[in-house]
Amino acid sequence: MGKPLRNLSLAVICAVVLTGIAGGGGPASAERASPDKTNPRHMSRAPERPEWRMKRVTLEKSTIYENAAKRGLLMLESRALRQVADFDKQATDACRDGRFNRFGGGIARIGGRTYRAARARDIRRPRNYPIEQGVYIFTREGSTRCTVHLAADR
Repeated sequence: MGKPLRNLSLAVICAVVLTGIAGGGGPASAERASPDKTNPRHMSRAPERPEWRMKRVTLEKSTIYENAAKRGLLMLESRALRQVADFDKQATDACRDGRFNRFGGGIARIGGRTYRAARARDIRRPRNYPIEQGVYIFTREGSTRCTVHLAADR
């Protein structure tokens, strides 16, 4: 035991720490910890959820779509797309925004290429959107480069 002073100071520090933990600081700390002094909201049970969050009846949809039949080949043409169908700017802009989509429909083989196509009744569109009779041909459907052509019934 070369350094008795060091061992003595360590023993004093340990004794102070242990008495502080065991004593709890006296009657003032016991009064603060009593249930009468705590906030009553802390002792309550979990808040009840309102009924409308639990099992709310879903809102009725304004538009109901039936399952459209897959019609297969809608058009077969050997000429190029630009010779057969006209570019539809309004439908293209709506398709790029996601407001003009095929629902069912089929395919069209034009100029040796296969495109997705749909008739007027197989297209989801906004209300009061003017639509013509014929076959709508979609290239790059479902992307921001979606292009729509209309091959009108002749």
